[in-house]
Amino acid sequence: MIKAVFISREKEIIDPITQILARIYPDIQVNGIFQCPLEGKQLIQENEPDLLFIDYQLSEPVQSDNWQPTTMETIFLGVGKQPESPVQHFRPAGLIRKPIETDQVITAVNTAQNRIFNRRHQQTYETILQHLHAPANKAATDQIIGIPTIDGLEILNVRDIIRCEGLQKCTRIVTRTRSDIVSSYNLGEFRKLLENFSFFSPHKSYLVNLHCIKKYYKEGTLLMEDNTPVPVSRRCKKKFLAQILHI
Repeated sequence: MIKAVFISREKEIIDPITQILARIYPDIQVNGIFQCPLEGKQLIQENEPDLLFIDYQLSEPVQSDNWQPTTMETIFLGVGKQPESPVQHFRPAGLIRKPIETDQVITAVNTAQNRIFNRRHQQTYETILQHLHAPANKAATDQIIGIPTIDGLEILNVRDIIRCEGLQKCTRIVTRTRSDIVSSYNLGEFRKLLENFSFFSPHKSYLVNLHCIKKYYKEGTLLMEDNTPVPVSRRCKKKFLAQILHI
């Protein structure tokens, strides 16, 4: 859900935009519509919305007192003459002018929405990093992690992850119960996340749980718990054999 607020004195610009949002963006919830910028600013400070629609002419009172809405996306409404410097503390995702057209609303809202989702994913990733970068002797059997996906988070126990496979900029996670979890983070990020939990990268495209290996073939192949073969590159063989003898 994305929380939105309007600060505008123009009903004829607010009404068509809110109608478009209700029709195309059901996940955007309008929490307030204000004519007075100071009232709108107070609600913003109390409720921290994700998205602000605001008239050019009303932006200066909202941004006064060195207040910087760093976690909120802004879409400017082109009402009246544009001030010379209305964006001192704003990083606008777009501009919507009268007459209101659906395409310009979609362009601006999609940009804002993508920024919001990207920020949420980054915050989630940083939280996971803080949670996972625990001392190396912490028992993996007790470790629950959230795998970032397009839809949100898949909650998994580390011991249930058999392997991770690189898919261009994404990663496929194979577990004991599922084989179709695709994360929005690349394999390199999972190497950082799982390095303290007996995971090893035998090949640039794979990350495996050392506790889920059934057999190692001397020509350079691992047979995983789900009977899938995983290659071991020539440069990784010595390091792999040293590590597998110490788990």
